[in-house]
Amino acid sequence: MAAVPGLDALGGGLRQSFNPAERPTEDMRSEQITLADNTRLEILRSPEMTTAQWAQTKAYLESNPSEAKKLIEHSTNPDQIRNQKLMRAMADVWQQQIDESNQVFAKKMKYLEAEPEFEVLFQAVKDYQVNQVRELLKDHQLMAKVSKNMGGVPQQAARQLDKIRKTPITLQEACKHGDLRALQRYLSETDNIPNSRDIDAKDQRGVTCLGYAVGANRMQIAKLLVEVKADVNCVDAAGNTSLHYAAGYGRQEMLEYLLGQGADVNRKNSSGQTALDVAMKNQQTVSIEFLKQRGVQR
Repeated sequence: MAAVPGLDALGGGLRQSFNPAERPTEDMRSEQITLADNTRLEILRSPEMTTAQWAQTKAYLESNPSEAKKLIEHSTNPDQIRNQKLMRAMADVWQQQIDESNQVFAKKMKYLEAEPEFEVLFQAVKDYQVNQVRELLKDHQLMAKVSKNMGGVPQQAARQLDKIRKTPITLQEACKHGDLRALQRYLSETDNIPNSRDIDAKDQRGVTCLGYAVGANRMQIAKLLVEVKADVNCVDAAGNTSLHYAAGYGRQEMLEYLLGQGADVNRKNSSGQTALDVAMKNQQTVSIEFLKQRGVQR
């Protein structure tokens, strides 16, 4: 069970524990709660939260299991997290212009608020309808119209937005893109917090760090993950092993390495396929010949 940080006084979202930029600290304490549907969940308490805020957070999550699960799903979805960060960066710049009494900006905002097309969005913001606002923010067409009417991306935010787009959000993303430093930092900072490390945790697509590393042919990442005991025989929710990924993508060097690390070449995924079956399905001749040379049979 992977721990996820609790809501910040119900005002923010659940921050997922695999964000390289937002990792749990030694001051965080975990606590298991039981939701109304009897689902058990482990959440992390931020040291900044008061006792009253912590009690309020737990009570809210326990009595709203569907909302708690949505928040957890959101907290592990890098696309949603990235969109939220992008909108927050834009909002900060807009707020700065409001604080500076920028009359041109104020007129644009007033005009936008009066437009029927944006009425629902502005009303949801005013009423603090978090779920509705979140759904509206996913409407890329609507957000593009908002940005266009406000004059496009503010120059002050352009560099920050570019950085947000290029920075891995989750540890799984970092492993996929070969960000060795992010992985090393995560491992270093969780050395003394064993309960916070879950190297085999799956992201919103059901894939582990090792699955992404093998699929993207990130050998350094894969070796480090195996060294810290990542499960080579289960890298996604479909029952695939690291060998399924290596064979399916035609990664001969990765195949050889993983076989040497004890990966089960005969294990079948949930569809009843072995690594050789996947290689044959994907017409990966290198993988097929490599596995057959080592006596693997269908």
